Amino acid sequence: MLAFGTCVTECPTKDSKVDCKPPTYMSRADKFYKDCVFSPIEWQYHNGEFAFRYETELVGAKVCAPSAKSLEGDDEVAKALRAFKA
Repeated sequence: MLAFGTCVTECPTKDSKVDCKPPTYMSRADKFYKDCVFSPIEWQYHNGEFAFRYETELVGAKVCAPSAKSLEGDDEVAKALRAFKA
């Protein structure tokens, strides 16, 4: 999970702008990243509207991680986060 991280000015919320300096992996996969936001489906096929967004919170004063709120509910993002095994 940390292999695909990036530095941000603050932990993003589901709807906030993500302020980051895109790392190399994002520029190599630019069909799946837009403004530092990941989409599991190429942006061009979803008119740029679909993204894998969720609430995050600062952990250990260093890392933004999915918040407890982001794990609630039955939407696709919550299901994917709960299924993730590090």
